[in-house]
Amino acid sequence: MRLLLLLLYMCAILGGCTHYHATSEPYAFPKETIWKTAYKIIEKRYDIQTAQKEDGTIETEWDYKLSPMYLESYRDRISLMVEVCDNCEEQKEENRSEALEELGLELPKEEDPDEGKEKFVVKISVERQQNRSLDNPNSKDEAFWFPQGYNALEEQRIISLVQSQLYILKYMDKDEEVDP
Repeated sequence: MRLLLLLLYMCAILGGCTHYHATSEPYAFPKETIWKTAYKIIEKRYDIQTAQKEDGTIETEWDYKLSPMYLESYRDRISLMVEVCDNCEEQKEENRSEALEELGLELPKEEDPDEGKEKFVVKISVERQQNRSLDNPNSKDEAFWFPQGYNALEEQRIISLVQSQLYILKYMDKDEEVDP
């Protein structure tokens, strides 16, 4: 078990394998628009280490939150990817069917204005590490960083911000179409 944990930790450190912890709902926007929106949101709070528009990926430097108290210092790093959602329609229909089946209901099928468009999802991980140095807990140079999992609140915050910005774009476009 320890060997497996060590292997996963080394994989994360070396960047050889990336595991995305949270996934957004599918968006019917061009991949570039979604990526630019995510980039603008992330760059306001984090230092970008690598950003590859073609691949749809963004990775940040470590963001440190230091404290003089033992076990209160931590650091976060974001890995984000925008990718095509191949089975979005199937998942939507499957989730709808299960929920309705449980209730014993059948609702008429809704008309989807984005039907037939290519859809993308945002996959994100905010890796968190905790400083377990007892001697000087507020020094990032003398720290002993230990994996603490993922910062799920930050993942959802970023996904929510991307979603709200995309919906603003969507409704701005509709308003422009209505007004000549």
